[in-house]
Amino acid sequence: MDAETHTVLFNAAPLLTVTALPLAVVGLAFASFLRRDRRRAAKDRPTEREPMGTGLSQQLLDASEPSDVAKVLLDELAGAFELDLANLALIEDDGLAGVIVAARERGRDHAGLVGKRLALDREASGINTAMREGTAFTVYDAEHSAVVNQRLNAVAKAKSCVYVPVRVGEEVIAVVFGAVRRPRVFDDEELGRMQAFVSEAGLALERSRATIALADALERERLISHVSLELRSRRDVAEVLPAVLEEIGLAVDAARCFVRLGEEHDPAGVAAEWDAVGVPPLADASRLPVANLAARLRRTVAIADVLETPALDDGSLGDVRGLSEHGVRAVLATPIVAQERLLGVLAFHRIAVGDWSPNEIALAEAVAREAAVVLAQQA
Repeated sequence: MDAETHTVLFNAAPLLTVTALPLAVVGLAFASFLRRDRRRAAKDRPTEREPMGTGLSQQLLDASEPSDVAKVLLDELAGAFELDLANLALIEDDGLAGVIVAARERGRDHAGLVGKRLALDREASGINTAMREGTAFTVYDAEHSAVVNQRLNAVAKAKSCVYVPVRVGEEVIAVVFGAVRRPRVFDDEELGRMQAFVSEAGLALERSRATIALADALERERLISHVSLELRSRRDVAEVLPAVLEEIGLAVDAARCFVRLGEEHDPAGVAAEWDAVGVPPLADASRLPVANLAARLRRTVAIADVLETPALDDGSLGDVRGLSEHGVRAVLATPIVAQERLLGVLAFHRIAVGDWSPNEIALAEAVAREAAVVLAQQA
């Protein structure tokens, strides 16, 4: 009991004696006083916070994009727990990748972190740990921790940090990273409240993510149907291929898209090619290592960085330096096969390093199947 409480009780004692109030009334008055005192004390404590109110819940419901949901959550979380920086990474590719869809620093976007991807099966990361274990944890010395991804922390500059999984049921669909730029100990009580706080946004995040996935799937099916109609409605596939390649090249944000006919060791040349503005056409398509690997394996090959892929070191596939010298860093190639016969390869080039999404791979494979049907008929 604090000094204010002692004073009130002491001053009230003579009044209670004089008026001779019944004991039950005195007890009720005393209990009411204590409840008011507790509420006032709880309100004054800076580390306490009530669960999300109606206003915030409505903001989460109104957000249609995962990034919008994340921003609402991160700003509220940073304010509640005095964080200098907070970001949210969605778990993608069946747990193999984490993509930062929102990063906030004192109420503003942190452009240096938004869009960053982590290969969770190859890179050290607290995101991977939080995803696997499904519980929040803290790191006191982020700059020297083996758990913290130091590639990203070179941008974030965190001294101490927390990782909080966003769960929907038993599945971790995202991980929140909260950081301060001074050494700080986050106790178990804070971690527990952070976890409860973040969990309230889980359903809103899952809803927005499912909506985007459905829209992507519908757009992919629309594009595939259009490509199929274009390919099958023309007698000469060579006439329509350039327009088809431009459409799917733009859809996957590629710099180049082409179809090379023939086997790995006996390529018949490029049947059609689309190049983005400012990108030169291919000079020789016979020594392209990713296209040759897809032809050899007869399966899709998706390369995030040609300079960091040991499988391309095989000299018989071609020269990786030839790609990098022309600014190509990411390549997606899928074989065009009809009745177990390799007809050619459909390939995409990008200038920037980065993974190919499952949706992009599915689109490429679907277009390759449609091309195989038409090319087989004309063979």
